[in-house]
Amino acid sequence: MIKETPQNIVEELSRMHVLNESMDMSAPVMMREDKATNRMDSVTKKNINRELHELMKPTYFTEIPLDGIFAILEKNGVIPLQEDGTKWSGMLLGDDSHTYIELGMKSSEQDVHGLPTYTPIVNTSLALSWHKMNSGKSEVLAYLG
Repeated sequence: MIKETPQNIVEELSRMHVLNESMDMSAPVMMREDKATNRMDSVTKKNINRELHELMKPTYFTEIPLDGIFAILEKNGVIPLQEDGTKWSGMLLGDDSHTYIELGMKSSEQDVHGLPTYTPIVNTSLALSWHKMNSGKSEVLAYLG
């Protein structure tokens, strides 16, 4: 929860079209961010999953195709995120594992201490799993869940 000034609240509520003229804005108010507003619509999710399915058709890879996966996300205005809300950068380790990577909409970009930071999407994440086969190739699955 963050303390907001009455003017900030009036501007935000007006933008959201929920300002009630009977509200007393003379005193500071505590407001909670409405996380439900940062959701991915089902059409975008379906389109991304369709493209991920096409990319993952070979199923077996010599390496996890993160560049291709992230390119599909970014083409659709979605950014993979680290825990601090900045763009994901890291490594995936192990012969057999899975992970969920938070996502943010490109449109939610904010500058925080000189770094582009994004608000996490609350209703979906990138599910990624891999298993290294005896052949040396890895079975890789990726989808938005």
